[in-house]
Amino acid sequence: NAEEADEQDLQIQEMQKRLARAVMALGPEAFDARGISSLMYAWGLMRFKSKLLKPFCISARTRMKEFDNQSIANMVFGIGLLGLKGETRVLDEIGRQ
Repeated sequence: NAEEADEQDLQIQEMQKRLARAVMALGPEAFDARGISSLMYAWGLMRFKSKLLKPFCISARTRMKEFDNQSIANMVFGIGLLGLKGETRVLDEIGRQ
């Protein structure tokens, strides 16, 4: 039923907002490379665009040496699903590694 689907969408959006607030309160420094890449992967799957992405992309770019191949793949996948353009500096840094 359409009303149930709309209600479910609203609940999902509210949970995403709550998660974003909690993650932002911690900041990217609280996450290791695998944690950052897992978040970006999950955000990509959920098509979750937020101002929250920018500090995580900056952190990933400056900490690129900490990322293993799987973490890099997860991050690239998430960025690709989100269609992010401004975060291409992360991809540039990956290319340099």
